[in-house]
Amino acid sequence: MSTDTVILVVVLAVTFLACAVGIVWFLRYLRGLRDPVFTGDPLPGTAQVTSTQTIGGLFSRYGRPAEIKCQFGLRVHLPGRPPYDVTIRQVVGARRVDLSGEQRASELYEGAEPYNGPKLRPGANVVVAADSADPQVVRIDLAQPID
Repeated sequence: MSTDTVILVVVLAVTFLACAVGIVWFLRYLRGLRDPVFTGDPLPGTAQVTSTQTIGGLFSRYGRPAEIKCQFGLRVHLPGRPPYDVTIRQVVGARRVDLSGEQRASELYEGAEPYNGPKLRPGANVVVAADSADPQVVRIDLAQPID
């Protein structure tokens, strides 16, 4: 094999590897934007928000209003079970989260759908669903009101 052939094979291999890594990273990113997947039946309950933190930038998908990925600390209350604490990550409408403590709040709110109701902030009470197979997997039901 000539030197030119070896260089071409190496360049093609590196290009293929870089593309594969990029595709894997992109698919993992998209997977992180969906709500938690339950393996069991959902258990209805309530939770008190104990902490909020944005963990991503503002984005819009499928023509929906601006959203943001957040990490929430929750004290979960399920009927017939003692309360327990979990930390979850969930995508929510940007204006539904109290970002007053964020230095980049105005940037994150820009382009977000107007929302004047109660916000997700420490102390707020929310309706949740927990996975019966793994109660640590919880999602906030954003179709329900926030207290």
